[in-house]
Amino acid sequence: MEAWNRVHVEARRDQPWEEVWAELGAVRRALISVLEGMDEEAMGRAFPAPWDPHCTPYDWAYICLTHEREHAVFDGAP
Repeated sequence: MEAWNRVHVEARRDQPWEEVWAELGAVRRALISVLEGMDEEAMGRAFPAPWDPHCTPYDWAYICLTHEREHAVFDGAP
């Protein structure tokens, strides 16, 4: 995940914070929309992710939310 962070931080380095924060909100809404459309069976189905060969949508949701929170706490997000 750190390699992913480095690539995406560099890509956004010159963007204003408000723009980055708005993009995060859009991604969050898109993820929630996809997850809301999945039934329990689909949420438990494993598939490969960059960091784990057996990742479920439950895992993605948890990882994304905790990772987002880490950035909000450590980066001084509004």
